[in-house]
Amino acid sequence: RMFSTAVRCNPHLRPRVGNPDEMLSNRLAETLGLLQFRVTDPEPSVPESVHGSVITALNEEAVASAALANKGGINLIHTYEAFGTKMHGAIRQELIFSNHCATAGRPQRWLSIPLILTSHTWENGKNEQSHQDPSMAEALMGEASHVSRVVFPADFNSASAMMEELYQTHGQIWAVVIPKADIIPVWFSAEEARRLMKEGGIAVDWAGYEADQPRVILTAIGAYQLGEALLASARLAERHIAHRVVYLLEPGRFRVPRSECEAAHRAPTSLIDTLFPASVQPRIWLTHTRPET
Repeated sequence: RMFSTAVRCNPHLRPRVGNPDEMLSNRLAETLGLLQFRVTDPEPSVPESVHGSVITALNEEAVASAALANKGGINLIHTYEAFGTKMHGAIRQELIFSNHCATAGRPQRWLSIPLILTSHTWENGKNEQSHQDPSMAEALMGEASHVSRVVFPADFNSASAMMEELYQTHGQIWAVVIPKADIIPVWFSAEEARRLMKEGGIAVDWAGYEADQPRVILTAIGAYQLGEALLASARLAERHIAHRVVYLLEPGRFRVPRSECEAAHRAPTSLIDTLFPASVQPRIWLTHTRPET
């Protein structure tokens, strides 16, 4: 919905959606209805048009490249998470070039592009391991954090805050790992979600127990992970064990920076010290990715 709204509000920008398959399954029905599949011979009563902006092919790299090539427009790429790695080569080259240009003082001015990764590891039991692979998020977290933004919206408000911010940036690719379950609780207010987007992480103030003097810190990265962290928090509270619950939307902002640009993009030291005081060493992490990352 946020993408469709952005398209409607910017008719001067040519929209393009890279679609390898399953657009309706990935909950992009409104986008499809607005932009339609591009085909040479439209069928009646099907969202198809010779002028359609949804580029579809069972080739992930091809459809990603179709969006990446639309530098003067507004773009979106989506895929089942397990197949995101098929887009990695093309996306990585864009990230490297954008980073080099910024370093040379010629930052790219194309609107940042979201890569929506859904049907992901923690929700796809039907197809088992063939659809359970967080490698794309892990690979993009290995790239420069200020151009390769890997984010994990936890609910509607944090997803909306993320989309509000995304198209106000340039020369970046955002990997958005987002659930598509029928019901995801709204854990953050709109104000909290914007603060989470701005800072990259937040203490979940309404959870925890004696959170100002915690014995342990629970940190969640991912919507389902937050749900499990809150269940654990309730159990700890029942036993009067002091703890804090933290949510990281953009974990790359909490890494040890590897360049001046990453250092500038890093979360403020004051926030890191507040969320993770050095005096509290017991820390439990619930992560969407493999734990090594």
